[in-house]
Amino acid sequence: MRDDANQKAKSGRQNASSQPLQGPRDLRVYQLTYQVAMEIFKESKAFPKGERFSLTDQIRRSSRSVVANLAEAFRKRRYLNMFVNKLTDADAEAAETQVSAGLRP
Repeated sequence: MRDDANQKAKSGRQNASSQPLQGPRDLRVYQLTYQVAMEIFKESKAFPKGERFSLTDQIRRSSRSVVANLAEAFRKRRYLNMFVNKLTDADAEAAETQVSAGLRP
């Protein structure tokens, strides 16, 4: 049973092609959040000019912060408390992005 757990842990550290993870960009969640952040940036260009320095900046910053926190979590993955802290920060920034997206004009 312990061998099964070790095998699952090892498989979780590898991407779909069974190559070891080289960095956070190999993580599917990182790739998806990066794509969303880029999409938010493009879409927010259409926001009214009056929102440029408030809502537009806020939604862009929080969406980029999700990606940055995931990258930091990857680097801190050996330290459980720090890893969880960075994932919690990423979750909080994702919630902030969702709220900001709901407030857009």
